Amino acid sequence: AMPYGENARELLAKQMCNPVLWKKTIQNMIAGGFDTFVELGPGKVLSGLIKKIDSTVSVFNVSGCESLNLTAEALSGRKPDEN
Repeated sequence: AMPYGENARELLAKQMCNPVLWKKTIQNMIAGGFDTFVELGPGKVLSGLIKKIDSTVSVFNVSGCESLNLTAEALSGRKPDEN
């Protein structure tokens, strides 16, 4: 649940056969200063899990052009266009 060090290849191989510590990974990221997460692709499963772990962080889901534009505008600090 920590950032990869020098043995990234070995750690990635272990993740193929062992559980990933998702909750601990997200908690470590938040403790390290991350406060915004972006989930790419259809569905919002990971976004929901992150919000359950810590409801104070910002979570965006990008699943198409419209949600991409809204997310980009939100992250840049601009209000979305009212078109």
